[in-house]
Amino acid sequence: MAKKLVEITRHFTYLFNIGDYQNTEFFCSQKVEVPEDEAEKTSEALYAFCKSEVIKSLNAYKKENHLETPREKIIKELKDWFTRGGDNGGPTPEQKDEIYKIVSESIDFKVEEKQIKELK
Repeated sequence: MAKKLVEITRHFTYLFNIGDYQNTEFFCSQKVEVPEDEAEKTSEALYAFCKSEVIKSLNAYKKENHLETPREKIIKELKDWFTRGGDNGGPTPEQKDEIYKIVSESIDFKVEEKQIKELK
């Protein structure tokens, strides 16, 4: 008996704000037919593939256009400010601890969290 086939479509979209109320959309979609018992595993793989392709495209676009996300810009500005030190217009050690606490509680991504920790 032939296995029942199911069609799976997964996609991933990222909307990147390039400023002045303008956005660029990065999108990937994949569709495949697989045996029903492989659907969940295949669905996860397709999603991971689409997300990976979108991130590659986004990073290439940012590099080609010398752009950064708002979070990347904030992290860069904070890093510059933190490295100045309290006597040179930067934060005092107490301010650093408070800022680190606030920022680290609001960031979901491990990569960005690592960048914030590097500021300390």
